[in-house]
Amino acid sequence: FHHSKRRKGIGTLQNTYIIGLSPEPPPFDGSAWPGEIAKIACYPWGGDYRPPARAQLLWDQESLYLRLEAVERADYLRAAEPPSVTTRAYQDSCLEFFFRPNPANPAYLNLEFTPQGALLAGRGPGRQNRESLPSATPAFLQTKAFRQETEPGAVQWGICAAIPLAFLQDAFGSVLRPGVSVTGNFYKCGDLTKMPHYGAWNPIQTDRPDFHRPEDFGGLVLG
Repeated sequence: FHHSKRRKGIGTLQNTYIIGLSPEPPPFDGSAWPGEIAKIACYPWGGDYRPPARAQLLWDQESLYLRLEAVERADYLRAAEPPSVTTRAYQDSCLEFFFRPNPANPAYLNLEFTPQGALLAGRGPGRQNRESLPSATPAFLQTKAFRQETEPGAVQWGICAAIPLAFLQDAFGSVLRPGVSVTGNFYKCGDLTKMPHYGAWNPIQTDRPDFHRPEDFGGLVLG
């Protein structure tokens, strides 16, 4: 596997991830995907609990494919939020993808997943005034959660998702094709877990935990 590279951004050190073009939809059963791995290993606000977490993206002419994965201590895992439009996924053990698919449009998509597949989804230009997207059975998103015990006391869990390119074009005016550069970030968190933690792929320049920072998104380039 190739890991994402780092380059100098405006005011921050920015990671760059190449989204591989997939000849067919990748598996949604939890098995490995080809392509780059983005490690969610930046903890700007400290903390001793830093579970291994990573993300992958692939794409084809129909969809953008997302795979998020973490390995956690079983006794720290929290999955209490029920799947609903108002779910507070970030309070559970949570993996997240924030994505701005059109550089000419300030709005970005946030997708926040729990181990049982609960989803918080929205779009907008910042933390405030976000439009909630249907999350119980979202028409714009196909998802599947996976979970298994990797060793005594440890749980590997994750989510696979397919985001139709037609939805991204309708909702953000984006046109994704080879060579197009957009921005986004991957996160691992858990506000109400036994060990609250806030990890990111691309560094975030704030004193307090805040994932709604499009100015700190990393680069995503379609291969």
